[in-house]
Amino acid sequence: MPPDRKTSSQFLIWIALLVTLALVYWQWSQEDNTGPSEDMLAKPASPSRSHAAKSVTNAPLVRAEESVSVANRSDTSSEVATYFTRELPAKKARHALFAAHEWLPPPPKPQPPPPPQAPPLPYAYVGSMQDVAEGDIVILLQQKKLLLPKIGSQVSPQWRLDREDAQAVYFTYLPLNKVVMLSKTKTVTASQRQAPANAENNYSEEMFNQ
Repeated sequence: MPPDRKTSSQFLIWIALLVTLALVYWQWSQEDNTGPSEDMLAKPASPSRSHAAKSVTNAPLVRAEESVSVANRSDTSSEVATYFTRELPAKKARHALFAAHEWLPPPPKPQPPPPPQAPPLPYAYVGSMQDVAEGDIVILLQQKKLLLPKIGSQVSPQWRLDREDAQAVYFTYLPLNKVVMLSKTKTVTASQRQAPANAENNYSEEMFNQ
């Protein structure tokens, strides 16, 4: 390469380098000019004014947040109250955990008293006399005492003789108005049979004399 060309190329390189440095310096100076001024950096806003402005600005937000938190709290408490009200009724909530319990079964209820019954008949059947002018007569024995009541008559204050058939004689217990049957198959002793026989004879004699 000739020396003139070499010198001219080096000169162009130096010129390009200088232009590049000039552009970098100019850009750096522009950035410094666009930055915050010294007055703004040296005089910051007073803390009281800034705090007051912030408090005034944030007051509605704080109140809104407090109202939202109170509403959330009330909703949560109402949900909790509803849950426990549903799961734990008042009766169960008042139930004592360690209260005494009766493990024995309750006693059975007493049975109602049975209805009153008529007492057993105090009479024994001996026989009967039919086709008598005074009506059919039934011969009864009560403790060695012979009774000759007519059908439909009252034997005692408590018993009435109602009717007679082939198997039994029927009485009514007057205090309870209940019918009691006296079977004709009930036997009597020999001494008891002798008394009715004498009574029949006496009754026949009385009827004959009349």
